Amino acid sequence: MVSLSLLSTQHLGAQVDLDETDESAVAVINQFMEALMSGDFDSSAKAVLPFVHASLQTADRSSMDQDTLNYQFKKAQANAQFYRVPVQITRVQELRTTEIGHPSRGNYQKGTERKYWIAKKEGQAGLPAPLVVFFPEDGGQPTISYMGSL
Repeated sequence: MVSLSLLSTQHLGAQVDLDETDESAVAVINQFMEALMSGDFDSSAKAVLPFVHASLQTADRSSMDQDTLNYQFKKAQANAQFYRVPVQITRVQELRTTEIGHPSRGNYQKGTERKYWIAKKEGQAGLPAPLVVFFPEDGGQPTISYMGSL
């Protein structure tokens, strides 16, 4: 059986309809984006920690792991200035994730992920970019699980 995923035909600049789960994600995304733009690289890296999934953090949860800092966070922090805050969601995609993290690192969780495309500021060239949000099965706070496409 072949499964095809069709792109939304809705205008990319338009806000999509959001459900209750999406609304909680938007709140986290807005806080994350504000923290990204709150200062220099180091202070922003500390400010986003409460909104980033533990699988992207060091074992002691004092910072993001080095790979996340060097790649995902570096790109997101440099480009956050080009996106609307509060965010405008142009597309939502349910992902097939059922768990994230690893038991040996103490950050394993069951749950689901959704990808949210956020619009750029008026006058900024380019398409909306996705952020991935993880929703814990136990009902805990959603967190950003991928930020590297901003």
